[in-house]
Amino acid sequence: MCKVPQVSVSGYHHWLRHPASRRGQKEQELVEQLRQAHAQSKRRYGFPRPGRKSERY
Repeated sequence: MCKVPQVSVSGYHHWLRHPASRRGQKEQELVEQLRQAHAQSKRRYGFPRPGRKSERY
């Protein structure tokens, strides 16, 4: 599995053991909010459009 992304085995295991950074967690929260907005729009708009809407408010 480490050969495809060209990651060392120790680097992969380090990544598995450590939780996401605060920034990574915030990005995941933002992505989830965008997905929810996209679903609430009944998928009428593309994924970027609800993101632009959230920046305005």
